[in-house]
Amino acid sequence: MVSGNDSIVGCGAVATSPSRGRSIPGSGNYRARARDIGTSEGLAPERDRLTKRGLSADVIRTIQSARASSTSTLYSNRWSMFVRWCETNTMDPVCCPVEQILSFLQYLLDKRRSASTIKGYAAAISACHEGFGNKTVFSHSLVKRFLTGTRRLRPVARASVPQWDLSTVLNALCAPPFEPLSQISLRLLSLKTALLLALCSTKRYVVVLQSKSMEGFWGKVAPPGYIPWQVLLSNPRGGGMVIGEYWIMTAAHNLHGNTGYKVYVGVNNLLNLPEPLEIASIVLHPKYNGSKGDYDHDIALIYLKHSISFNTNVMPLCLPTNYSKYPTGKNGLVSGFGLMESDMSTNDLMYAQIPVVDQKTCRKSIENMNRSLTDNMFCAGVPEGGVDSCQGDSGGPYVLKEKEQSWAAGIVSWGINCGESGKYGVYTRVANYIDWIKKTMEE
Repeated sequence: MVSGNDSIVGCGAVATSPSRGRSIPGSGNYRARARDIGTSEGLAPERDRLTKRGLSADVIRTIQSARASSTSTLYSNRWSMFVRWCETNTMDPVCCPVEQILSFLQYLLDKRRSASTIKGYAAAISACHEGFGNKTVFSHSLVKRFLTGTRRLRPVARASVPQWDLSTVLNALCAPPFEPLSQISLRLLSLKTALLLALCSTKRYVVVLQSKSMEGFWGKVAPPGYIPWQVLLSNPRGGGMVIGEYWIMTAAHNLHGNTGYKVYVGVNNLLNLPEPLEIASIVLHPKYNGSKGDYDHDIALIYLKHSISFNTNVMPLCLPTNYSKYPTGKNGLVSGFGLMESDMSTNDLMYAQIPVVDQKTCRKSIENMNRSLTDNMFCAGVPEGGVDSCQGDSGGPYVLKEKEQSWAAGIVSWGINCGESGKYGVYTRVANYIDWIKKTMEE
């Protein structure tokens, strides 16, 4: 997967069928970035306001530098959304009355945004709005009372802390696979160290320490908007990717024989889920047979009842062409909410960078496993193991990048265990199904 310094680019614009409203990702000009949409441009109103107060350019630059770059980017994105909302309602975002600002914040609340998120929007608006006399938007009495109300209506959901039986935990840490130390893997040793540190300090931070101890081996936590095409399926947990205004692509085995799943987009943490999207229909590939152990043609499409509203946190992923290449050794990005080490689940969207593996190498790794690797599949991973997709990631995206454009190379399909040395994750080769995908979306 990509490093934290790489930018993730959303797909081309989607063409909408006038008769049915369905969308087909193409090669248009929809190139908005997921993380860094013009920070300097986005906060230009704040500079203008400070300039009117007679401050020099150097002073203004110093004032704006007080924010971390990530905060400035976040403010820029949220101010841009407020601007679009104002344009829809024919208002000037820089000098609109407080009643309109409150209407926008209420709109966010109705969309089930958390209190902290709404507060962040209010802060971004306050930075760019001209204010009310000698008061900023953030210090206005009605805005302050509104934010207090959101905290009561949307209380912070806190992760439950496991109730430890100290003797049981210590006995477990003195037995395999944590002992003897001469045979323990570095991953398990880091986990054991984290657990012992947690037990010696305070139970409150055990969940955080567990996550940090695994991060180097099982990817990193994705910041909001970093993987805007990511889809979450629940009941059971799985993944998918946005490929159009009405369309989700996932693995067929996620949907085969299952009717209780829900679909979410724009999710980075499972403790703050939006409303699920309404499903109109699902289409499994006609050659997928669903028999145990057979994952050939493991691809499916979900058609939604209502179109997805694209923003900095939700964007479509480009599809490949029939001739897209999968160079051995090229790194791709895999993401999801699946299991980590030792069946640990995660509430955070995780991502990691793993390379495409040669087909011969992959076939050799699964021989004697009663599984076959067809030309509709490819493998990704590292021979030493440790970084891999796992249960709960199924259906999620494996993304390659070409000329700064990200495209859907694979769908998380199956594998032999997770992160095991000498084994690799197996993915559906999306390029083999472009004709079927386009035909399905056009019908």
